[in-house]
Amino acid sequence: MDLQTEFDKLVKDWKVHCEKNCFSSIMSIFYDCEAVRKIIALGYSALPLIQEELSVKHTIPYGFLWRHVVYSIVPELEIPEEMRGKVNEIEAFTLQWLNNNIHRFAHPTP
Repeated sequence: MDLQTEFDKLVKDWKVHCEKNCFSSIMSIFYDCEAVRKIIALGYSALPLIQEELSVKHTIPYGFLWRHVVYSIVPELEIPEEMRGKVNEIEAFTLQWLNNNIHRFAHPTP
């Protein structure tokens, strides 16, 4: 299975998990999912796919959740204190951070 196909399947699995838990007030439940762990395990190679997901596809209904995944891959992604709790701003900040920094982590495949 190629990387894009694997990633798309994992994202769909994560979406199902999010939908099953959509009424939970416990944020960590959205990340307690095998699909999320596997996306994180893809490491830097997942970053361009996450960038595309955030900017184009929007499969996960809560785009701010991607911040946790990106942070788990690249711990230097820090959300400014004044932005905490502002989900739309966190989503936009994560995408902007990827747009500005992805070249440092994602290398094109030959």
